[in-house]
Amino acid sequence: METRKKVKGPNDLIKDALKRVLVPHLTELGYSGKYPHFQKKQYDLLHLITISFSWPFSRFILDIGTFPAGDITDPSRYGKAIPEGKIDATFAFPRARLGPDSQVTSWFHYSDFGSDIEKYETIAKEVSSLLYQAEAWLESRVVGSCIQTLG
Repeated sequence: METRKKVKGPNDLIKDALKRVLVPHLTELGYSGKYPHFQKKQYDLLHLITISFSWPFSRFILDIGTFPAGDITDPSRYGKAIPEGKIDATFAFPRARLGPDSQVTSWFHYSDFGSDIEKYETIAKEVSSLLYQAEAWLESRVVGSCIQTLG
């Protein structure tokens, strides 16, 4: 019986590229976590980065924010305890996004990349090269040219 290799679609290809390019850079910067949620402890705060996707539209953005270190009890989840390691950027307020520019509606798009792995690698490298703006916002709320503030 012949086994067929599954053909990867755009969502799989971007995920692979981000894991190859972006995740090692986040690790170098001191972040840990499980894809797509990463955190770094800075004094009594967690610096949070979550890769957020809109799968139907083949796009993604990085949600960033800070949150007090330590476990929490989430009232929206019926008082369920959430350990520090499971806290992601969706808990943060204020929060910002890292996108291709400062417009809140701007996302990184890959819908027309087809199976061209180089294009996925290029966008992952672009995002990786912009991480310094996320770090500046997390450290001191500096709004760079690709930071979208959400409140």
